[in-house]
Amino acid sequence: MNPKDRIKELFAAQCFLAIKGTGPASIKRILDFYPNFSSAWQDLKNVLQLLPKQSTKRFLMDVPLAKVKAQSESKARICVNKILKSNVYFVLLSEPSYPLSLKEIATPPPVLYYQGNLSVTQKPCLAIVGTRNPTPYGISMAKELATDLSRQGFCIVSGLALGIDAISHQAVLEVKGSTIAVVGCGVDVIYPYQNSLLREKILHHGLIISEYLPGTPPESHRFPQRNRIISGLSLGVIVVEAGVKSGALITAKFALEQNREVFTVPGTAKMKTFAGCNALIKQGACLIQGVEDVLDELSWTRKNPIKINQKQEKQNQSHLTLEDKICALLKQMDKLHLEELKAKINVDINLLSSTLLQMEVQGIITRLPGMFYQLTN
Repeated sequence: MNPKDRIKELFAAQCFLAIKGTGPASIKRILDFYPNFSSAWQDLKNVLQLLPKQSTKRFLMDVPLAKVKAQSESKARICVNKILKSNVYFVLLSEPSYPLSLKEIATPPPVLYYQGNLSVTQKPCLAIVGTRNPTPYGISMAKELATDLSRQGFCIVSGLALGIDAISHQAVLEVKGSTIAVVGCGVDVIYPYQNSLLREKILHHGLIISEYLPGTPPESHRFPQRNRIISGLSLGVIVVEAGVKSGALITAKFALEQNREVFTVPGTAKMKTFAGCNALIKQGACLIQGVEDVLDELSWTRKNPIKINQKQEKQNQSHLTLEDKICALLKQMDKLHLEELKAKINVDINLLSSTLLQMEVQGIITRLPGMFYQLTN
């Protein structure tokens, strides 16, 4: 499609979006009967008959069709001008380059706005989501899963929020993998500001997408809606750490509705930040303890060794917090004695003891008789 025809198609899509009551589901239905938005807009009278009665009744009975068309086209011109003046690209639901996995869902965005490399959507994608305030264990698991899955050829999708989202994006970038950030505002809007540097890195090595017009501010009602895009782009959704009211559970709900896999990292009964994860497991989500569980569930052929080499592991350890190092060691061994931990980490015994106590209170580790420690199951 040449640039002129794409703008014409964009205009027609915006015309439909300007009609009150016509949302993504209705517009997807239009494309079941018409090859593109432009041809559908030229046949508006018949198109409106395809839409749900509650969406079209007011227009067909209360407002003259000519007025509906004029009002919609006026609003569409404003939107198109705004898009063309911005530093933002777009892809239409009617175009072959639109992400195929997203086309499958019931409510795909008629227009996707993006910055970065759209081609990463052609890779197999997995979403990693979770709380904005993760525990050290949640941080460690998010890093491990994002890193290992990226090495297996997956593009990691998340929402560029603080916490698990940002940790997952960053982990992928560190191993030069592909990542997609789905935002609840315009892709040209920096939000949250704490992730501004991360956002710039993603622009150079991944993709930022949104269904909202350039310049759209971040408002709370937009974020639950964007979660359907996170799951829609993905083969499955991994919930690393989530409380009972976490937005990550909304993403998991969308995933189930879209016939996607839902994977969950478990927590102990006393860890409130994992209460949502445990609830998902009760509902049938796949319990995972590492990347192997994800790959097995997907019947995925391993492309690269999952265990990183010792040199890289040593480099990574230097950037970990003390809690991260403890978790990493206890993952390798069934249990370790206090003195073994001290020797392997080379840290002051008083600092180690106080950290272990904090981790025990948080439910991350369990102290066994004889001053041995292990990760809490």
